Amino acid sequence: GLFNNPKSDGNIIGNYSFNKSDDSAEKQNGPGCEDHVKENRDRYREKFTAVLEELDGCLDVAQPDASFYLWAKTPIADTDFAQQLFEQQHVTVLPGSYLSREVDGLNPGRGYVRMALVAELDNCVDAARRIRRFVAGLPR
Repeated sequence: GLFNNPKSDGNIIGNYSFNKSDDSAEKQNGPGCEDHVKENRDRYREKFTAVLEELDGCLDVAQPDASFYLWAKTPIADTDFAQQLFEQQHVTVLPGSYLSREVDGLNPGRGYVRMALVAELDNCVDAARRIRRFVAGLPR
């Protein structure tokens, strides 16, 4: 199945094995595994740099320590921001309030949207430009 690798005593997610033995990732997953991980990290770093540059001065957003998501503070309600952004610019973000639970009247995700930088670099930059246009058109 997807979560059990018959070649190891560990679990897998996708094609990556998390083996409990001391074997190296390359030995478990074949030659070049570490290269793939480094390339993937470099691609995300490039996406974050380009998107953050595009959104600079537009939204309160910062580089995360480890994630392929950006969390941006919204100038209007997060649900309204996400809905209007999609309607006007055809960009999908997820309201932060949908991803957290309200406790004692507080929802830590409220007022934020989550942006997933999983598309190709050009698409991420285009989406950031559309977000900038959308924010520029909001009433002050």
